[in-house]
Amino acid sequence: MKKGFTIVEVITVIGIIALIITLAVPAYFGVVEQIKKNNYDNKIKLIEADALEWAEDNNITDKTVITIAKLIDDGYVEMDDEESTDKRVINPINNESMECYHVIISVDGGNYTSEVVESDDCELLNIEEYEQNILIEAYPFDKDSGKVLSSTPIRLLNNRFDWTKYDVLLVTNSDVYDNPKSISFNSGGNNNKKVGENYVGNIKVDEVIDVDNYKNLFVVSANVLLSAKYEVLYELELESAFRNVYVNIDKENPSGNFNIDNKWSSGGTKEVELIGYDGVGSGVKGFYVSKDNKDKGDNFINAKDDKASISLEEDLYYVWVVDNVGNLSDSPTFEINVNNSDNNPPECVYPAGNNTWTNEPVTITWGCRDSESGCVTNNQSKTFNTGTITSYTIPQFTIKDGVGNTTVCEAKTISIKFDAINPTCSITSNSRKSSSGWYIENANVVMTTSDVGSGVINKGLTTGLLQYNGITSVVQRDTKFTTYNGYVKDAAGNTNTCSFSLKVDTTAPTISGGQIYDGYFTPSTATDVTSGIDKIYYYYSKNNTKPTVNSSGWSASTTYSATCETTYYGFAVAKDKAGNYSNVISLGSVRTKACCTVKTGRCYSPGAVDTCNGVTKYCRLESRGCDNGRWEGGPFPGGSGGYVIGSARCGDGGFTNGDRFRYGNYNCPGCSSGYISNYVEVSGNWLNNFASRSLVSGGSATCRCNSWENYSWQ
Repeated sequence: MKKGFTIVEVITVIGIIALIITLAVPAYFGVVEQIKKNNYDNKIKLIEADALEWAEDNNITDKTVITIAKLIDDGYVEMDDEESTDKRVINPINNESMECYHVIISVDGGNYTSEVVESDDCELLNIEEYEQNILIEAYPFDKDSGKVLSSTPIRLLNNRFDWTKYDVLLVTNSDVYDNPKSISFNSGGNNNKKVGENYVGNIKVDEVIDVDNYKNLFVVSANVLLSAKYEVLYELELESAFRNVYVNIDKENPSGNFNIDNKWSSGGTKEVELIGYDGVGSGVKGFYVSKDNKDKGDNFINAKDDKASISLEEDLYYVWVVDNVGNLSDSPTFEINVNNSDNNPPECVYPAGNNTWTNEPVTITWGCRDSESGCVTNNQSKTFNTGTITSYTIPQFTIKDGVGNTTVCEAKTISIKFDAINPTCSITSNSRKSSSGWYIENANVVMTTSDVGSGVINKGLTTGLLQYNGITSVVQRDTKFTTYNGYVKDAAGNTNTCSFSLKVDTTAPTISGGQIYDGYFTPSTATDVTSGIDKIYYYYSKNNTKPTVNSSGWSASTTYSATCETTYYGFAVAKDKAGNYSNVISLGSVRTKACCTVKTGRCYSPGAVDTCNGVTKYCRLESRGCDNGRWEGGPFPGGSGGYVIGSARCGDGGFTNGDRFRYGNYNCPGCSSGYISNYVEVSGNWLNNFASRSLVSGGSATCRCNSWENYSWQ
């Protein structure tokens, strides 16, 4: 069974809810109002920022008042409602239009500030209307005594007060704004705000005024010169009104100079141009010209554009300059010596010369100087900008002044000391060097310098950057690669550089290992930390005397020709790429293998081969011939006197001593073609050659031979 609420419980709950509503509603509306206020403040800040952008784009130079509607129309303020015609920007607090709000833009030293002022008047007063509503006058004023120096105000034209040589009392009044909250006199970032109820009315001469007691008074003072814009700002209830004026104070005395005709004559007057200077002050009013340097006199010449012209006879004159506010030089500003006579010849002018060396172009000028009628001869000049030169002789020249006086100027030699040629330097080393380019002893590196002009004053030899350390020689020890830089500077400031690269290796390589064997070596091992190993050489000998590196017989080959049954001793040496040799090391000894007999003499097996210790012999044909041959045929001539009778034997081609040839045999000259014709006759124990006689008579003789062959080991 469900149980409901009692009447008492329901009434209690309703009461609690009513209490909560009573407490929460006011707090809720307070939060809402604060949110609206924050939105309004943020909107004002955005509009003021948009106004600054508008002022920069439109190059605003003076204080300006515009409406928010203007910023909307020009596209600088974003609209809340683009469809609306009168509420394009809405106040978030009261939901009213903000288009007629005024925006005051101020300019101070090129910097802009802006302020939004609430208003419902979209018809703005223009600047001229503001100025008409604010009256500003200025009076000469002595701030030390507090006295007004004249009851006549300083003239104001186009918002600019005329120049004055006194401090200025600014007085402002308005028939429209009769009681502003404050009046400010602002200039150059200085805001001079005045409040109160007291106003000064008419200004009287010599009236002593306590400026601080009056709301509408302000003193502008200057020590020397002042030309400044002052903004007089009226702070009203809902807006501000302003007017700009320019105050000009000139307490500085003017100065001056003159131009006089430089054409001299025999007499008469001179036209003199008087020139006044007043800087940025009130400007030059005129000149007093007097022959008395204590009294300016009454001879006053009005100036036009700060200048005046006057004709003066020969004499000495003194000139005072007066500016437009009455400032007068305390003493003569300058003096004018009007003199038409010039009886003095012009002076020769020579250049002083240059006593310090330089590499900048040197220009010398010589010519004429004349303080009276002036020179008509042009000066001459010469510029030196190439090469080197120590002096120059100016040739003889003639000068003339304005009235015809001349002077012959003698030739003169002057010092020039110009040097545009760089010094030179070179770096070398005369130490021993290998064919591969490595220095094989400590290298003496030497820098030499020279200069054809001003002379070397600074030099340096280093492996680094520019350094005039005075060093010209160093000793370079073991290194793989080094570059030396030379720097040189002459007295004129010209510089140059040179460089030299070298590699040095004075350390011998090391060698170890290896062994001699029958006809070959096992390789040795060598190292060199600088230039590296070039080659390893081997040597063999029948004696154990260690060879030198210059001994003949060294070879890079690891094999050699060995004789059998011989003892050989081995040695090795290493050479690096710089040409350094290691110490010679022993590779031990070896006894070669036993010898075999090489066959010689006759052999009887044609084509046989025999090898011993690498030597190969072959059984080859050595010779062949005709043995025991006989002459056959005939008849042979007979008779006495040494002629051959009977048969003759064909032998080795020569006669045998002691043979008798009348009835016996004889040796014939070989058995070649088998025929003898037109050959020899026998007489005694030799053969005489008779071309017309023949041993053969009435026939031919044939040689019949037994052939033979000889073989030997070859």
